[in-house]
Amino acid sequence: MLIGPNASGKSNLLEVVALMQALPTHLADFIRTNGGVGNWLGKAEPASDSRAKAAEFQALVDNPTDIQAGSRDLRYILEYGENAERFQILMERLENRYTSGPGFDTPYYYFEVRGGFGRIPVRRDALTPRQADGDQDTAHITPENTEPGQSILRERRDPENYPIVTGLAQMFRQIRLYREWNIGRRSQARMPQPTDGEFEVLLEDFSNLALVMNRLQGGKIRSILDAHLRRFCEQHDSLHPRVEGGTIQLTVVERGLGGAVIPATRLSDGTIRFISLLAILCNPKPPPLLCIEEPELALHPDVIPLVAELLRDASQRTQLIVTTHSRDLIDQFTDEPESVVVCERGFDSATQMSRLSKPDLEEWLERYTLGHLGKKERSAGPGGKRNSSLLRRRWTTQRGMESVFRLNPCIGKSETHQCALRWWRFKSRDDSRLRNGDSNAADRDHIPFD
Repeated sequence: MLIGPNASGKSNLLEVVALMQALPTHLADFIRTNGGVGNWLGKAEPASDSRAKAAEFQALVDNPTDIQAGSRDLRYILEYGENAERFQILMERLENRYTSGPGFDTPYYYFEVRGGFGRIPVRRDALTPRQADGDQDTAHITPENTEPGQSILRERRDPENYPIVTGLAQMFRQIRLYREWNIGRRSQARMPQPTDGEFEVLLEDFSNLALVMNRLQGGKIRSILDAHLRRFCEQHDSLHPRVEGGTIQLTVVERGLGGAVIPATRLSDGTIRFISLLAILCNPKPPPLLCIEEPELALHPDVIPLVAELLRDASQRTQLIVTTHSRDLIDQFTDEPESVVVCERGFDSATQMSRLSKPDLEEWLERYTLGHLGKKERSAGPGGKRNSSLLRRRWTTQRGMESVFRLNPCIGKSETHQCALRWWRFKSRDDSRLRNGDSNAADRDHIPFD
C-alpha cells in the first residue's frame, strides 16, 4: 500500500508497471500515447557513449515456468532513449538474477540486444541450461528481423524454443491496473454487455463487469460474494446477472421490496465500485499483479474495514499494489505496518520510498494509529518548513530508514542506494501538545542518516 502526499510519485510507480504490461504488446505505441519519449526520459542523464539521454528500468520477477530446477528469479533490464525524437531501445536483456554457481562469472542470459543486434539461445535441453553455446543453438537478432522500438518479449513468441521468454511475456501481459474508474451513469460497466466477451478477469475499463460476476456467481464463491454484498448494504440481498437477447446485464436483488431486481443503470456509484472491487479481489485465479488506485473513493467510511479485509485476503493469492489517501484504510493495517510504503519527494525531486517496520514504530503506535503517518502538519516544522509529513517530523529513526531506495524510472536511471538525508526525532515533554502539532513542545534531536 503506497501512501504519501499528492505528487509524491505513487502514480509514477503505476506508470512503470503499465510499461511492463506494454512490453509484450506494442511498446512504442504505449510511449507515444503516454506523453512521448521525452516525458519518459525527463531528467535522465546522457548515455555513456553519447550525449543523448538514456533511462534504465529493471524488474526482478519470478521464473514463469518450472523448467529450471530451483526456479531461479529472473532480472529483466531495459535501457531506452531517443533518436530523432523517436523512442529507441538501446539495450534489453533477460537473465537469471544470480550466477549458476562456482565457475560462472555472469548469470545465464535468455536474450540480450544492444543497438538492435543480439542473441537469443534456442533451448534444446531446458532442464540443464549452460552458458556454453555448444549445448544449445543460438539465434541472432538484427534490425532486419525485428521491429524498431519493440521489445523482444513481443518479437519472439515461441513456447517450445523460448519457454521462459514466452512465459515472461504472458506474465507481463496479464498485469491489470485499475486507475480510471469508469462507472458513471452511462458507463459500459452498467450497460448490457455481449455474452461472448472476456469473462475470466475484469478489464481495466470495467466493460465486462457483468460477465465476470456471472462467472464468479456460477462458482463456489457465490455465497461469499452475496455475503460481502449484504455487509456492504443491508438492503441488498444478492447479485443476479441477467441474460437477455445475447447480452448480459448486472442486477441486484433487493430485500424488503418483494425481491425487486435493480439494474446496474440505477445502482449508486458506490455500489458499482464495490461490486467492481469484488470482481477484482475475489477472483480465485487473479492476474500475477494487480494495481488499484484509491479503492476507497465513493465508499462510505463504514465500508472501509470490509475493503481492507478484501485487500488482505486477495494478497494471499496475488501481488497487490494499492495507492490511497484514506486515513481510515491505512488504519486497518496498523497491526501490519510492513504492508505500507511511504512515498516522498527527495531533495533532488526523485521519489523516495520506505517500507514501514513494526519494531521501529512500536512507541509511535502506542500513541497514534498508522493513519496519522499520512497527515500533514499545519504548524511549521524543522527549518521553518510547513506541511512536512508526520513520518519525517514525528518518529523516524535511523534504523527505520535503512530500506529507503530511490525510484527514478521516469526521470533517470533506477538505482538502489543510501540517501544522504537528515531526519528528526522528537522527545516529548508534553504529549497532548505534541499530538496537537505543537513542535515547540518537544526537544529536537537531529539524527544524521547517510
